[in-house]
Parts: sequence; structure tokens; C-alpha cells
Amino acid sequence: MSEGLNESESNSRKQCADLLRKAAEGQITGQTALEVWPNDREGEPLFGESWHILYHFAADGDIRERDAEYTEYQKALLLRTARELI
Repeated sequence: MSEGLNESESNSRKQCADLLRKAAEGQITGQTALEVWPNDREGEPLFGESWHILYHFAADGDIRERDAEYTEYQKALLLRTARELI
């Protein structure tokens, strides 16, 4: 468990990080990740920011189809955010 985190927060962070990583790697869609995103941490800024990044990833699939550079940017952002969570 990360220092200073209670077990519930640590588990939520790990779950969110895993969802971000799986979406970035194409194992699940962004929409699927949003549908199972834990809602028990809504008031915490890091979780809100992470959800917002994932939301844009899910919404911007049409842009990623046309723009490889944007695709790489979004994937890198998801992976960086996942690392920050854990």
C-alpha cells in the first residue's frame, strides 16, 4: 500500500490505474473503462482529473482515427496518469 493512503484509497487508485492502462493499450475501450470507473472517490482531485482524461479519450476516438500524433499523445497521457495514481 502506498504511504499515507488507506486501504480503500489504495485499492481505488490501483483499479483506476489499471483501467487507464488497459484503455491506453487497447485492451478495453475508453467507454468500457468509464462504465466501471469507481465512484467512491468523486471528491478527490486526482480521481476527478483521471476521470476527465479518460472521458476525453473515450470521446475522441474519431480524432484518433485521423491523427496518429494525437493518438500517441492521448495514450501517453493515460499511461502517465496511471503511474501517478499508484
